[in-house]
Amino acid sequence: MDESKLNHLKNLITSAQNIIIVIGEEASFDQVASALALAQLLSDTNHKNEQFDSSLDSNTVENALADSKDHKQIRLASPKKSLGTSQLTGMEGISQELGHQSLTISFDYSEEKVDKISYHIGEEAGKFYLTVKPRVGVEPLDPKTVKYSLTGAEADLLVLFGVSELDKLDQLYFGYEELYRNTPLISFHVFETDFGTVKIDTSPFSSTAEAVYELVSHLTLEITSDPATNLLAGIEQASNCFQSRTTNAETFAIVSDLLKRGARRVIKPKVWSGTGPKTSSDVSSKMTKKTEAIRPQSKLSGNLELTSAKTPQSTKKLNQTVPVDGGKKFR
Repeated sequence: MDESKLNHLKNLITSAQNIIIVIGEEASFDQVASALALAQLLSDTNHKNEQFDSSLDSNTVENALADSKDHKQIRLASPKKSLGTSQLTGMEGISQELGHQSLTISFDYSEEKVDKISYHIGEEAGKFYLTVKPRVGVEPLDPKTVKYSLTGAEADLLVLFGVSELDKLDQLYFGYEELYRNTPLISFHVFETDFGTVKIDTSPFSSTAEAVYELVSHLTLEITSDPATNLLAGIEQASNCFQSRTTNAETFAIVSDLLKRGARRVIKPKVWSGTGPKTSSDVSSKMTKKTEAIRPQSKLSGNLELTSAKTPQSTKKLNQTVPVDGGKKFR
């Protein structure tokens, strides 16, 4: 990424205090790993600030954290419950709902059946009471039809991974269209999407994880063990265990740094598929068959024998008497 884009990203992330990271339903393993790592790294910043301020009194800590641009609320969301990435850390933090600020109570309603709706607050008990009074002769509201949900979402920044179209986010988009229109949005994908304040095309990298590593390095965030593990897993999976042509010296330099920071390898190389020799004996057997197949053909009698050569018999026996100079004989 060029310097201007990195600086733009840095300004968006550092100035935002409420960040929602959204993972698309069709996101790849690499994109999920990258999203988790970024969320963990931004959350780690909060923990460090809290530890730093723990020596202060509670009021001072609260005011300091409220004023700190580094104290961020980070949320992860995806329309899909299972993303098939159990090897990664932090999966339990992904929600299937975007809204979480307002409690909404819904139930079946018909104006003809309801006389009035009222509420009162029990101050001593600290409870809110909602009363639905039916008309005379009408059955009261069935409690089984009452549903509760959290709605309403606010954010200073949206970061999307593996989202090709906003409509595909289903419940994370419909009802929140205004939020997506009015909130700065960073989009990570293997191509440049049609939406986003900053659109990051990760195709020049070996993986999305490598692009996120470059971003967090520019943000000067300290990479700890869990996010390092997720970034390494993303790189390994996307590069087919470093066999992809997009893997280069920079990729191995990043992998080396992640391992130094405590990354654990969770991606296993692909096992033998049965299409080639598995053991040394299999190799030897196949080589023998190939050797037999390429033996030269004799024009007269077919395959030539590649065994030891036979010495032709002498026409004269070794014990035959042979005349030599001077007429002497010897056996």
